[in-house]
Amino acid sequence: MRHWLLLFQICLFSSGLALVAGLFYFLWPNEQINQQSNLNISAFDNNPEKITTLPAKLVNEQTNTESATDSAEHPIQQNTPSPSESSAQNKLAHYPHAMPLEADIANIDLDAFKQQATVEQYLSYLLALEKCMPFHRYADQTGKINISPQRLEVTLNQHASQGVPEHISQSLINKINLCNGVKLDYVKRLYQEVTYVANQGNIQAMMILSHLPDMTLTDPNQVDETKRKDFYHKQMMWLEQARQQGSLNALFNLAVRHHHGVSPDPVSAASYYQVLQHFLPEYQYESTVANLTDSMKTWQKAEVEQMTKLLIEEMDTLPHLYDW
Repeated sequence: MRHWLLLFQICLFSSGLALVAGLFYFLWPNEQINQQSNLNISAFDNNPEKITTLPAKLVNEQTNTESATDSAEHPIQQNTPSPSESSAQNKLAHYPHAMPLEADIANIDLDAFKQQATVEQYLSYLLALEKCMPFHRYADQTGKINISPQRLEVTLNQHASQGVPEHISQSLINKINLCNGVKLDYVKRLYQEVTYVANQGNIQAMMILSHLPDMTLTDPNQVDETKRKDFYHKQMMWLEQARQQGSLNALFNLAVRHHHGVSPDPVSAASYYQVLQHFLPEYQYESTVANLTDSMKTWQKAEVEQMTKLLIEEMDTLPHLYDW
């Protein structure tokens, strides 16, 4: 009898220990779970790709929420951006750009479509028309682009013998299918029509004009070097207009062209590089600026700093800065 009583007491004691252990398991904080959660949050906070893919409104809301959380939980680790960097980040926006039409553009009447379409729709048509520029020499007697299947077959056979990648040949076929039947006159008017869109304040059209050739300047026998340089300066003018609208892509292109272009201007190049780095600190141009300014005279370096300051002040007044 005593043995059964002793066994009963041992079982009762073991059950009590199990109950206490269970309570401690459920009530005591789980350090491993908390650490894993913090790692996930930290990984998200330090991943700029996730933030930049959010819509602009959500970027601001997400940033504000995370800043409030960090200040409460990790006040020492929080990095406070400078006012100028914070302002630039808040103003940075994605510019909505048009895509080329994939419809049968040969059946579109340019002048009628221009009257009916919005500026963005008309630009989409012009982007499709731009793909036809390489075929301007293949117009038939009716004044329309006409590349015969035989000519295309010869070209594709050449591609095959030269080892040209298949996707390039397919791209050529797609462009020919798009452009066959398009009026050559429309292609020749392309620069003029893109200029019309750019004059409506469209940044994308301005950027296109910074590299789009003018068909009237394609004949070397009719164009001298002076006209070509004038056209280059016109391209720079469009880049400058796009920059004044807030295009950081135009700002970068201005820096590169003043650095390596037809008429190099090291003072302007250094200034534009510094302005670009001010608004996009992740891009480092200190060594480039140093190489440009090392051989400058004192007054030139002062001009670089003055020009940089004025450009930053001007762009700070813009409501938005664009990635286009």
